[in-house]
Amino acid sequence: MTRSETSPVIPLWITGVSPLLCPHFCKSMSGLPRILIVCLSGFVTLAAVVGSIVMTTEYHPDGVKPHQREAYAAKMKEIERLNQLAAETQSDAKPVAVVKRTRFAFGMVEPHTTLSHDFVVENHGEMPLELSVIGTSCKCTMGDLEDDTLLPGESTKVTMTWNTGYKAEKYTQTAMIATNDPLKSSLTLEVSGEVKADFVAPEQLAFLRTDVGVQTRATFIVFSQTWSDFTVTDIQCDLPGFGWVAEPIGLDAVALSDSEAISAWEVKAFAAPLKVGNFKAKLTVTAQPNNGGEETEREIACHGKVRKPINFYHPDIHPSTGLDLGTMVAGKEHNAHVIVRSRTDKGRTIEVLDVEPKELKATLKPMSTNGSYRLTLTIPADCSMVVFNSDLKHGYVQVGDPNNEDFSNWFPVMGAVVPLDQ
Repeated sequence: MTRSETSPVIPLWITGVSPLLCPHFCKSMSGLPRILIVCLSGFVTLAAVVGSIVMTTEYHPDGVKPHQREAYAAKMKEIERLNQLAAETQSDAKPVAVVKRTRFAFGMVEPHTTLSHDFVVENHGEMPLELSVIGTSCKCTMGDLEDDTLLPGESTKVTMTWNTGYKAEKYTQTAMIATNDPLKSSLTLEVSGEVKADFVAPEQLAFLRTDVGVQTRATFIVFSQTWSDFTVTDIQCDLPGFGWVAEPIGLDAVALSDSEAISAWEVKAFAAPLKVGNFKAKLTVTAQPNNGGEETEREIACHGKVRKPINFYHPDIHPSTGLDLGTMVAGKEHNAHVIVRSRTDKGRTIEVLDVEPKELKATLKPMSTNGSYRLTLTIPADCSMVVFNSDLKHGYVQVGDPNNEDFSNWFPVMGAVVPLDQ
């Protein structure tokens, strides 16, 4: 059986057999230079590799890989369904619900009143539009339909009724209307407004910074949106030395802009806190309408700060990290000077109360200005090695009245004393 009768001639590069291994090929190439034979062999081998890769590469429609085919098919099916629905919607006759304005703002309204607004629903479709109220946002809101079925081209009113109650707040109420419009299964209608208040006071009040036992003050305005006239009858607060004065003011005050006030008073409150630091308290303001109505109370949260009675001054002192003396060489005396001033009770005698580290010496001498002192910090020449600038160990100096712990202040001190040969 000959080759020509039984099988086609298959190029060697397809079979994956190198031409250099074929004796017929080598015999036919024996007359060529060796370098040319090598080049031809390399070319044929490269062609065989490329052909193999091309034959084993599997192409996928639309560039979708096998593991993505299921998700791809599902997505195409969903797109086809939506396109079909859109085509049916465009071709079939249907109702079309239209509300040109779905929101209405009443603005400022009187307390405990009933307000209503009509929304207009139109049918712009070619089939009857069916409507029904399916719910409201609260019991104080009602939605009434004039007609529940609209023929093409007809319209109807949806009346929203709102009972404001007594509470002075901003309100937003809604009603939901169900429809048989295939593209708009429900409508949301909304009314809003702000109920006027009998008596309005600020929620918070800040007193000015002060010193121990020194009077501080705060000024605020109270007003009414319903009382034509009223009187501030009382203000209570447990701050030391608390007192107040109040008087009516005109409605042209800047603080009353856009407040809808019809009467107002300005209140000046004052107190004299006795402890250093931040303080908080509550003011209870009582007012009564001049027509004999009931008194109304409002609570105001107030706060302030009492400063330390003693201050420290130095060009390099920092309000939080204090004074950094740096690294000092042992065997030599080092000095730093800080001005100390008493903010109040300048005739009071103050002293150095405490010093850390103990190797640091502090002396305090009065200056010519009453209440001012010169504080000298000294590292003696015979001071041994000491470090007080790490996170675990800082120094400090405390100055004040030894007979009154509240009349004092302190500041941090950082530094290090090291021998010269370190």
